[in-house]
Amino acid sequence: QEDVIRMAARRPMTAEALTAIFKSRRFGTAKPIMLALLQNPFLPYQVGLGLVFLMPRQDLKVLKGVQSLSPTLKQYIRRRFEHLSGC
Repeated sequence: QEDVIRMAARRPMTAEALTAIFKSRRFGTAKPIMLALLQNPFLPYQVGLGLVFLMPRQDLKVLKGVQSLSPTLKQYIRRRFEHLSGC
């Protein structure tokens, strides 16, 4: 799993490789890997939205403060966090 986390965090990385990690039954839903994928600016936007939907509220709270995320993804994270918080 540590090797996959390093691959998910590597920059630059092809969109195809990052998408393949996300789609992997073995690794795609492991929380450390999902967090690494979300923080990679080369992750396709559609994959990022799907990952945000899978993240628990606590992790969304942390992700709201990550500076490297695109403004659009940060906005989606904020909205999803608010939704899960009942706001």
